[in-house]
Amino acid sequence: MNRIDDAMVEATMRGYDCNNLFAFVATVIGSDEAARLMEMYRVGTSKHWQGATVFWHISNDGEVRSGKIIITVR
Repeated sequence: MNRIDDAMVEATMRGYDCNNLFAFVATVIGSDEAARLMEMYRVGTSKHWQGATVFWHISNDGEVRSGKIIITVR
């Protein structure tokens, strides 16, 4: 079964200052808690569109199989 390289996933786990979802969540629960949750659920930042979020699809065995890029409007 195909899997996405860990380095690719890790490369998205930053740039939260440019992530519209992070910006919204931070206004509700604060930046520190928003960052903790983004890391816990492995939600990343995509460069595909400005402000885009990538939701990684993780299998039951913990492997990242795919991801979905979503743009949220600020």
